[in-house]
Amino acid sequence: MEPLLGPVILDDMCDGHKFYDPLRGNWWHDSDPPRIERGKPKLDLVIVGGESGPGARPMHPDWARSLRDQCNAAGVAFHFKQWGEWAPSTPEEAAGNPRSGWRCLAGHPHVPKAAELYPEAGAAFIERKGKKAAGRLLDGRTWDEMPGVRS
Repeated sequence: MEPLLGPVILDDMCDGHKFYDPLRGNWWHDSDPPRIERGKPKLDLVIVGGESGPGARPMHPDWARSLRDQCNAAGVAFHFKQWGEWAPSTPEEAAGNPRSGWRCLAGHPHVPKAAELYPEAGAAFIERKGKKAAGRLLDGRTWDEMPGVRS
């Protein structure tokens, strides 16, 4: 999931009349009665990172948190590689950095409405700090999980 440029829900991907959960390896068939196929291939690891470079686009912190939480719930290893050029901040920390501001949660590029640019509407304050300064802490810790060794 790198670069992560929008929200991703892994535990309910739809393919016509079938729903696939790649974190658990289950197919849910929309049939009468509903049928479940278990034990299909599943993900062992999800790697998340933001975009870096001159034209880097920001990653909303909630997108990374959501993937971390989905992986934790399914017992899948989660690795947070980096924020990229942009990182969560506050107006006080940004101290007038013109490359900072509120970003809405929408996963597609659009001009946000004023009502979308508040925390209550899911907006996050982010700052363009550069890849190195942005770091790789997600909610105060590093996430370096790796899948278990298979025999």
